[in-house]
Amino acid sequence: MTFLGVEIIDTKQQPDLFVDIEPLEIPSDAILLDNSHCVVINKNNKDKGQRMACGCMKSKDIGEYNTCPHLCEYCYANASKEVAVAN
Repeated sequence: MTFLGVEIIDTKQQPDLFVDIEPLEIPSDAILLDNSHCVVINKNNKDKGQRMACGCMKSKDIGEYNTCPHLCEYCYANASKEVAVAN
């Protein structure tokens, strides 16, 4: 999660008789997980070559075309299922 720049924050503060606790500021773009936790993304991992609304992150393709054994319907890595199976 550190590499991705993701931080999970516990928003429920425990009362402490000896320490004055400042109110926790939750960023406006935080993603609420449940009643007491939220996620804050501190790093921009978006792939610059993608559309504005795309959530794809930077990556490196280390595979070879027409060899993916998963045979997903819309996979860009295989020209066809038959070619992938043959390879």
